[in-house]
Formats: sequence, C-alpha cells, structure tokens
Amino acid sequence: MRTPPWARGILFAAPLVAVLSSLELGLRYGAERHFGGQVGKVNQVMQHRIDPELAIFGASNALMGFDAPLIEKMTGLKTFNFAKDGTYFVQYQALVREFAAYARKPRIVVFAETYLTFVPTHALRNPGDYLPYFSSPNIYEVFRDIDSELTWKLRYIPYYSFVVADVEYYSASLRGYRELLGKPAIENERQGFFPRGGGWHENGSPSQLPPLNAAGSDRVAGQFAELVSRFERKGTPVVVVVMPVDRECRSAVPDFDARKRRLSAMLGDRGTFLDYSDHPMASDRANFYDCGHLNARGAERFSEAFANDLTAIK
Repeated sequence: MRTPPWARGILFAAPLVAVLSSLELGLRYGAERHFGGQVGKVNQVMQHRIDPELAIFGASNALMGFDAPLIEKMTGLKTFNFAKDGTYFVQYQALVREFAAYARKPRIVVFAETYLTFVPTHALRNPGDYLPYFSSPNIYEVFRDIDSELTWKLRYIPYYSFVVADVEYYSASLRGYRELLGKPAIENERQGFFPRGGGWHENGSPSQLPPLNAAGSDRVAGQFAELVSRFERKGTPVVVVVMPVDRECRSAVPDFDARKRRLSAMLGDRGTFLDYSDHPMASDRANFYDCGHLNARGAERFSEAFANDLTAIK
C-alpha cells in the first residue's frame, strides 16, 4: 500500500519542525539567562530581577554618560543605568512601563533626554534584544505602535525569530548557557554604564547628529506624560535630565531650546528638570566622543555634577 501524499508530507516536515522548534527554544532559553550587556538589561527588567533605588533610562548618550557606580557612591542610592543604545523614548518606554509595574524600591526615576524625546520612529531598534518577550503586553503594545507588521509576525508566526535574530542574540544565548554553568557574565558595562574611552572622534561633527527636521509627536508626548503620571501616583519622584551636547553641535539644531521648553512644560511640577545641555563642560571637546556622547572623562565630570544636584534636591 502506497503512502498517501499528505502522509509523506507530514513525514518530511515533522523532523524539520522538530529541529527548528528545538533550536528556537534552545536559543531562547540561553538568551533569557544572559544578564550582561544590552540583552541582559532587557532580561533583568522583563524577569523583574532588578529593583534599584535610582533607575536611569535613556539612549546611548545616557548609556555612556551616567557612571552608575560613581553616582551610587556619591548619593548612597543603589543605582542602575538601564539606557539602551540608539533607542529613543518611543521604544525604550516599553521597559519603563514594565519596570513601573513591578518595582517597589525606586526612590527616583531618571529620564535622560535630548531634543529627540518626542520624535516617533517606524522601525524597531535591535528587536533581537527582545525576542523572548514579544508576548509581553508592555513590549507588544509599544512595539506594535512602532512597527505593527514586524511585531505581529514575531509574536504569532512560528520561527520568524530566525529572520530577526542577529549575532548579538546568538552570542547572548551562548553566554546564557555559560552563566548557567557558573561562569561569570561577560560584562563590558558597570551597573549598566558603558564608558567610552578616547577623546573627540574624527567623525564627531554636527553632521553626525540625528535628523534635525524630525518633528515631535503629540502622541509620543502624551505617552511620556502618562508615564510621568504613573510614577507620580506611585509616589516616585521623576527627574528629567537634558544631556550635555557639544556646544558647536548644539548650534546646528535651530529649535533646540524650543524642544527643551516643551519637555520641561510636559513635566511641569510633577518632577525635577535638570538641564546640562549648556553646562560649562559642553564647551570643552575633551569631554566628548562626538556631538552627543560623552567620553569617560566627560562622563565622570557629568556624573559628579548630576550626583551633587541630585543630593541637593532629594
């Protein structure tokens, strides 16, 4: 008796499905257990593993600017830098929402911002960092607003994660298994802070700034206001920090001050607004790697100034 075509199809597909399923689950299992670097930050928040007294959120300028160990030493507050490389508020708010839902200890939450705070985007930044969590409501809802098609596929289409997974994801999975074996996490960050060595980069010119014609979105501004209100209801003070920007580069943004005023107005009296964009350190390029990123020297100066200001207001 000949095997029906449908049965032959099943016999052919079953081993492939088993291999793909095992590989996908195995990669996810390892990636979820890596707690260093950018992927590790996502894991620590989404698995509710970290609850610092001072939580700092932002993009790469915050990642390289807030020296968490130094700030902790100066303020006495257990500090962690949750900043995600190249990620505007419109996307990193997913992690803030998750953090707000479970955190009990935070005495202060910091939003490190620039003139791009309320700028929308239509492409997810490093979606591979979040692959295990697309079924999480906070990740799914925020990411769906940015790229609904990709977000839906990653949540509902089997094995679509292989389309998005990059070297960083595979590396995180391998490191997760390494950590399961008792090996320490391979870490190039210090409590989430990534110091950038060296001086002014040769490409650090105003032309390296993100698009200057990017208009702010009322919808994103509303999301920011809602998050501030959420922490206000929890009794958690919010501090909005405008990061240092090289003075020459800042002059290339015609409406920089107007955008700062909008950010300050959105915060209102519900938090503290600290503006370092025109701090004296912004006049010395020895403090910068490029237009909007401090180097290790600048990060130390900025973190000391921030810690002193925070101590004065807390």
